[in-house]
Amino acid sequence: MKLDKTSPLKDAQYDKADAAAIQALANGKATEIQQVRALKFIVEKACELYGHAYRPDIRETDIALGKQHVGRQIVKLTKISLAAIK
Repeated sequence: MKLDKTSPLKDAQYDKADAAAIQALANGKATEIQQVRALKFIVEKACELYGHAYRPDIRETDIALGKQHVGRQIVKLTKISLAAIK
């Protein structure tokens, strides 16, 4: 199957700074700037949260919706009141 450039099956576009931020985060050594960059990469690029999920192929739409669901869960936890969690 030939993938369109907007296919949710394609790898997210990243650069060296994105990779370094993710690696530093995974190792517990990320600076504040790297932490923000890593989270932004995950939510905006890997999860494509702020893009359109609809694709002409229903399976690609399903994958895009799944990615966005993960992004919404991450964003939710960045905003939830910790006092509201039991």
